[in-house]
Amino acid sequence: MAAFMRACLCRCIISRPQVTNLSVSRHVKCIESVFLQRILSRPCSYITNYGDDAEQVYRTKVAAHEDSELQKRVAGVFIGKGGSNIKKLNLECKIDVIDGDIWVSGRDAEGVQKTVERVTTEVQRIKDSILLIQEKVSTHENDDTHLKICKQIIGKQGGNIKKILSELGQDVEVQVRKNKLNNHILVSGTDVEMVDRVVEKVQQEVQRIKNEVVLPFSEKVMINEDKEMLSRICGMLIGKGGEKIERFKSETELDFELLCPSKDEEADFLLVSGTDAEVVKEAAGKVQQEVKRIKDFLNRNV
Repeated sequence: MAAFMRACLCRCIISRPQVTNLSVSRHVKCIESVFLQRILSRPCSYITNYGDDAEQVYRTKVAAHEDSELQKRVAGVFIGKGGSNIKKLNLECKIDVIDGDIWVSGRDAEGVQKTVERVTTEVQRIKDSILLIQEKVSTHENDDTHLKICKQIIGKQGGNIKKILSELGQDVEVQVRKNKLNNHILVSGTDVEMVDRVVEKVQQEVQRIKNEVVLPFSEKVMINEDKEMLSRICGMLIGKGGEKIERFKSETELDFELLCPSKDEEADFLLVSGTDAEVVKEAAGKVQQEVKRIKDFLNRNV
């Protein structure tokens, strides 16, 4: 009786191909299994009946990515050249890649689930390796100045940029576009902390170059403190994302740039620079007053 009912149901499926949640081919009839959903954690599992033999095949999908282009890239890396990556994984179940989606199928529900977990882990590893974190470092709104900064950042035969990467992260790419359409430097990589470190260093280099090459006038503001105290003073003076120094410049109505020494520099001063000698001198005096206020505050709260 059960075989008769199943045969009737299969005939209905073939005659009604428009019914949702049903997948029909010439030899295979698939219906979504409520029972299998209880076994597997994923709602896209199927029981497939091959004629009257009633042999069960469990099938589930692992989505590579919601973006169609990235989906294809992830699926391509998952397969590997000539299927090399799939072979290396030595998976027990059958794997099909259809339109970027990865399908796992087999006759054992538990085996399918274990394979799905391994495939999901591998897909995430691939996504982490190809999905880049990108940060822009602004150079200068003036195109010619941008080109000057880029030339200095790169250095002779790329020496300067190679030095930065050798110190901070070989797995990070720094794209310096020496053209007048992109007034920024692009830093990209897969490790957030490493990208952040390189971005910070490139920002310091850009500011140093702007102060030394672009801005003709400069004044030193002496700190005369150890590295730790100097770092704390700079942090409080500049603020997160430069918000405090920008507010300071707005309040004083002075147009200048401020450069703090990097962590590996043996300097005990800040550099104030700009295009107007009088403005730079006045700004240096204001910065000196602000530094004194910060030092007094820190000393009171030791």
